[in-house]
Amino acid sequence: MSQFSIFFVPLKGDERNEEALNLCLRTRRVLQVERHVFPEGWTFCVEWLEGEDSGKPQFVRNPQRVDYRDVLPEPVFLRFVKLRTFRKELAQKHGVPPYMVMTDAQLAEVAKMESPTKEAIAKIDKFGEERMKKYGDAILDAATKIAAEEGEAARAPLPRGVEPNRGSDTLVASDELLFTP
Repeated sequence: MSQFSIFFVPLKGDERNEEALNLCLRTRRVLQVERHVFPEGWTFCVEWLEGEDSGKPQFVRNPQRVDYRDVLPEPVFLRFVKLRTFRKELAQKHGVPPYMVMTDAQLAEVAKMESPTKEAIAKIDKFGEERMKKYGDAILDAATKIAAEEGEAARAPLPRGVEPNRGSDTLVASDELLFTP
């Protein structure tokens, strides 16, 4: 059975009513909110389900944000950044927020793939059949292109004076000058 709560929030002054409204919206299963403006302030009528008042927020976002720079190896993180840029462009093209195309966690899974396939992308947790139909080919094309660029960069000759550090992935400059003034 639904219940109603009515709140008046004045334009100036007392913020307690606004806080009470926000608490109601966070802690109840809200069905509908009607709002009306008056010269003195706003009136809100909140319809909510009885028995759903837990005293705790119903919709809590994950308070722990992941810094992918810390969790992904550097080459994978660089791939992730390129994919994130592509995702933003694709989202703008379709008029949706980037997370609707693919979440950061899903994008990180694609970035981890050495040679991405349509089947592997389709198996990503919670990516879904509809998003796969809508965005899967574009994401696969971008991931494949990024992987190909990485392969070309790995095969490119090193600049004069730079040599691989044996037993490491880093490059070191030799005793020769790389640039002359």
